[in-house]
Amino acid sequence: MGVIGGAAETMKVHWDRLDDSIKVELLEKIISQSAHVAGVLGDLVRSGRPELVEALNELHPPQT
Repeated sequence: MGVIGGAAETMKVHWDRLDDSIKVELLEKIISQSAHVAGVLGDLVRSGRPELVEALNELHPPQT
């Protein structure tokens, strides 16, 4: 979460001074790291109680 927050904060504070290539790089980091966090959280929930697994699958079906 630190990478996501740090990249977002950098963009917020320095938006006008950042080159477009840096903006893209920071956005790619945010996207990549948020997908990683979502995967870890999904794994944690799926390893838990069956009703949590069912609720998660209803919200976001597993990718095949």
